[in-house]
Amino acid sequence: MKEILKFKLLIKNNFTEIFLIILLLLISSIIRLDDLGFSHFYGDETKTIFIRKDQSIFDFLFDQRKVPIQFLGVWVMEKITGGYDEFWLRFPFAISGILLVMCFYLFLRQVLQFSYLSTFFSSLLLTLNGIQIAFSRTAQYQMFYLLFGFISLILLDQALKQTRKKYFQMYLGLSSVFLGLSFLSHYDAIFFLIPIFLLFSKRKSQIVVTLGAVIVSSIYYIPYFHSGFFQSNTFGYLLKRTTGNEYISNYSLYTFLIYNPGYLYLILLAVLSIIGFYLIRKKELFQTLLVWFIVPFVIFEFVIQNPGTHTHNYLIPLFIASGIAFQRFGWFLRSTLIGVLGVVLLIQFYVFLPRFNDGYPFQNGNLGGFEMKTIDTRYHVPIYGFVYERGWKEIAEIMKQEKRVPNFSTNDNKVVSEFYLHGYFYQEFYKDKLPFYYVYIKNPQTQKFLNETLEYPGFYERIDEGKNPNFEIYKLKQ
Repeated sequence: MKEILKFKLLIKNNFTEIFLIILLLLISSIIRLDDLGFSHFYGDETKTIFIRKDQSIFDFLFDQRKVPIQFLGVWVMEKITGGYDEFWLRFPFAISGILLVMCFYLFLRQVLQFSYLSTFFSSLLLTLNGIQIAFSRTAQYQMFYLLFGFISLILLDQALKQTRKKYFQMYLGLSSVFLGLSFLSHYDAIFFLIPIFLLFSKRKSQIVVTLGAVIVSSIYYIPYFHSGFFQSNTFGYLLKRTTGNEYISNYSLYTFLIYNPGYLYLILLAVLSIIGFYLIRKKELFQTLLVWFIVPFVIFEFVIQNPGTHTHNYLIPLFIASGIAFQRFGWFLRSTLIGVLGVVLLIQFYVFLPRFNDGYPFQNGNLGGFEMKTIDTRYHVPIYGFVYERGWKEIAEIMKQEKRVPNFSTNDNKVVSEFYLHGYFYQEFYKDKLPFYYVYIKNPQTQKFLNETLEYPGFYERIDEGKNPNFEIYKLKQ
């Protein structure tokens, strides 16, 4: 039994490394868990919730354009807590984000044999990346497929280090299961095949792990494709993302800077990753990281015209390469770089934690005299995980006190508004048929409606008392 559980972490009694691991865990936990339930759900989050109880959970899981893990995670939390509380439905995703940081550390330390200082630095870069933070604070799939993918890599490494056949087979089987779970979390799990086939030398083991993952994930994928759900729900969506149709211009660098404002993090990552690639001496590691970067980069920057935040896939090898550069620096430069990441930490606290944020990115913010600009509406910018509370629960209470006419319109996200105004349905403005209620949100999630005003103002009267500056509620005059 001891041999089964024996992971050669190289930590031993190194007090400094233990301290750094605790510090990393503390930072990642605070920035992912603090006031996690403050913000309203985003549109894509509401789609993970099993609201329609007139269908079975199995029908719900298959009638999606994404695979089931994120939906199962939300459904389990709903069953445990008995409701749709923002904190609890997001909780498993935040925990997955924290565990991802720890597994990434373990991957670098055990599989790649990095020093504990370079491992800490690479892991801190991952921890403070705004896209990673945002998806740890939303009920979506990203943290699950990354977590399961790195667990699969660690287990495959353990399998190849075993001297006894039964332990080799056990770790190989577990690696297959977790790779399968990664594929059941999202299609982007395919990028983990790059390190699986390039980083590990025993081809037979790689093929076994991949086939095992195919078997595990086929439990869902076979009926999903056979029943036509992929064709009806997913194919058209992927086609739109690939061609860019129905989307305004996408600018990946701008999206990255929305989540990591101020250029400091961008410059640090770009410079250190370039130096790191130059300093790599192991041919196998160089090829793995290079392909791991180039393949998703080409796909998301040249093939798919609207990649959104999927670009975070090609950042992972950059985090790793940056750690290699950090290892070669002297103590003064290392201390300086850690200090720079300390500043990045303060910026990300401001960006993602409600107790510090004063409106960014939905309105101009101010961080110590540095103006944080709002979103440029010329670009399609996918917005998730930021501080967003506009009083929708309060709006629902006010409308329920009125004479009930179950239709409304709003300048905010349609899906979000229908979730919080459950029982009301969204209706567009038509000259001969006006919605009974109109809810105006000062800084809506959907930025293209930022400057929208009430249509047909003479037909409506305001019914809220104006105590909450985030919204105004109007109803049709009788």
